[in-house]
Amino acid sequence: MLSSRTKIIILIVGAIVVMGVIIVAVWDFFPGKEASQPQAEGPAADLSFLNEPPTVTGQEFDADNRDVFEQTMGGASGETISPLEQEARSLATFFIERFGTYSSDADFANIDDLQSFMTPAMRGWAERFKKSQPQSQGYSAIVTEVASLATKSFAPLERRAVFDIIANRTESKGGQSEVYRQKATIELAQTSSGAWLVSSLYWGERL
Repeated sequence: MLSSRTKIIILIVGAIVVMGVIIVAVWDFFPGKEASQPQAEGPAADLSFLNEPPTVTGQEFDADNRDVFEQTMGGASGETISPLEQEARSLATFFIERFGTYSSDADFANIDDLQSFMTPAMRGWAERFKKSQPQSQGYSAIVTEVASLATKSFAPLERRAVFDIIANRTESKGGQSEVYRQKATIELAQTSSGAWLVSSLYWGERL
């Protein structure tokens, strides 16, 4: 038979064990807030900049990106060209390439086609130039392309523009071809209606 003291000790230990089991069960069933709440995920990284085209901002000029800088700055010198001057430059390029490209079979078509782009004085000079040319012996031809054009003077108030040109020329004669560069100076005058016309053209030395 167990004594009264032993029974009391057994009851106390049993009660402690039961309380411990209850506490553990309650803790697992009702976890703390920090454990129950999932970790918040941060916003997704924005990688859209990878699809954006590059720009020249902050870059330095070098031989590899010269064209980009010239387009951005409006020219190698960093100066923009006015629409009026650009119109004159375009006519100068077109005129000298057409005037300087001909063949003996074309019968001065290169000059006749440009009559409407000449001042009256220039048209008179062109007619005299045609008459002064010797009779062609055999086939000959020249192809002209503008390599560079520089503004020598541009005076809108005076309605006058002068450009220095370096042209690439390929001359064919007697079954042989010669390639060379040649200087030229072309002068334009603006009419009262605002149209540019060529008033003179001078071929310079070969380079």
